[in-house]
Amino acid sequence: MIVSFTGSQVLLEQDKKLILAVIQALDKQTTFVTGGCIGADYLIAQMICELFPANKHIIVLPSNRNKVPADIYEYSNDIIEMPINSTYRDRNMAMVNNSDRLIAFWTGKKMGSGTFMTMNIANKQKKLNINDIIMIGANANKLASEFYSI
Repeated sequence: MIVSFTGSQVLLEQDKKLILAVIQALDKQTTFVTGGCIGADYLIAQMICELFPANKHIIVLPSNRNKVPADIYEYSNDIIEMPINSTYRDRNMAMVNNSDRLIAFWTGKKMGSGTFMTMNIANKQKKLNINDIIMIGANANKLASEFYSI
């Protein structure tokens, strides 16, 4: 199983604990795909490296590296670098295309949200399950189905 992740660039401490619990529960044979930017991408990359050091971990880096931590290469054993002038949508599409399943850590924000965009891409490809949308931030105690329908 190849699992990709999407999530907010801004995380609360409670969000980080929730993300860790989800990552720890994954199958030991999983291949991982992350987006390589600040926030959830970076945190998840670090967790995968620590918890699953032998597993394949693909990081899909956007063309615009303004939000990519300098040390991101330390947390992956396979990097896909998006072509010059490609968009974040292109990067998000590549993440979904290179996986079987998407897990989203979502605040509920829709407008201008890369997480929401990636969820929609995965939903169209039938790679998103409502139970794989984990609400974080102010909506952490709510059900994803209150905000999104598959």
